[in-house]
Amino acid sequence: MHLNPIGDILSVGAAMVWSFYAVLSKKMGAFGYSVIQTTRRTFFYGILFMIPALYFFDFKWDL
Repeated sequence: MHLNPIGDILSVGAAMVWSFYAVLSKKMGAFGYSVIQTTRRTFFYGILFMIPALYFFDFKWDL
C-alpha cells in the first residue's frame, strides 16, 4: 500500500468542499430557491471562474 500525501490532501479537501456545498445548498433552499436553480447557478459560476485558469495552464482545444 502506497500513500501519496498530495493525493490524500486533495481527497480530504474535495470532501470538505462537497460538505460545504451540501450544507449551503440546503440553507439556500430554506430561502425559497429551488435546488435545481441553486445547482445551475453554482455550476455557472464555477465554469465562469475556471475559464481564466485555461490561460495559465496551457490549455489547447483538441478533438
